[in-house]
Amino acid sequence: MNELLKSQEQVHDAYLIAKAIVGDSNIRTNYPPKEITTTLLNQAADILNNPDSARLFLNEMAKRLPTNVPLNIEFHKIEMIVQNLLCEWGSLSTLYDMYNSEYTRSNNTMTQLWFDAQTASSIIGITFKQIALLVEAGFIKADSKKALRIDTRLEVSGVYTFLAKFRHKKDYNPLIEQHRLMALHNICITDVLIAAKSNSLSITYKPSSDLMHSIHVLPKAFDTFCKLHTQRIRDKTMSIANGAEVTGIPKVELMRLISTGKLTPVYINGSDSKRIYKNGTLKLAKTQNKQLSLDI
Repeated sequence: MNELLKSQEQVHDAYLIAKAIVGDSNIRTNYPPKEITTTLLNQAADILNNPDSARLFLNEMAKRLPTNVPLNIEFHKIEMIVQNLLCEWGSLSTLYDMYNSEYTRSNNTMTQLWFDAQTASSIIGITFKQIALLVEAGFIKADSKKALRIDTRLEVSGVYTFLAKFRHKKDYNPLIEQHRLMALHNICITDVLIAAKSNSLSITYKPSSDLMHSIHVLPKAFDTFCKLHTQRIRDKTMSIANGAEVTGIPKVELMRLISTGKLTPVYINGSDSKRIYKNGTLKLAKTQNKQLSLDI
């Protein structure tokens, strides 16, 4: 018996790593697959306890990746596993620092990258709703024309094929350095990709740990882009008070529609209150007028 696998918790952790070895990223350990053998469990225990074995394991995972995609395409599996480990292990610091090492990458061309929608949103670094925008913009393909669900299968290589066109240049800094500015102006990676596609934002690409570290921008130009983005959103929206005047619907009712998800609120830098899109407001106004006509 392996001395490292004496408790249920230790076996649980070893199963997670063993499943990653065979390419199964599901973090649930109920009804473990038959291919998880005692040999694999012992190998997993060694990876968890021996930093050198952990580094070798990470290197083997990185070798699967073409040079033009970020490491988190593969390493997101290990991120999930580390978050769900129950025991202290000798290799934890190595696994936590997985993105801070140099790896040998594959020279193969990129193949299709299929993930469920929930995993894709996590890897790209955007919300589930923003995934739908990337599908509409042609960056991502879905295996179904039905409404997106968290388990919808998505092919995301289009994002990285598009970015690979933008070779890295001097004076461009990683997008992660602009994360506060992005938060201030409510800008996400989806906005950056769509802007780059329409040539309204200059970017470069140097694959790193994830897209926020891989996409690079010119700081001053990006600041201008953020301000223009905010102004465009301001032009497309109105305050809830104005929305109430246009539609004849009380502000309290509009707030209720926002809380129930029937109206989408917009947050703009420098605005103290929520705003709503004008097109949605006009649709509400038409609906309200029809209802008034019916009442009469």
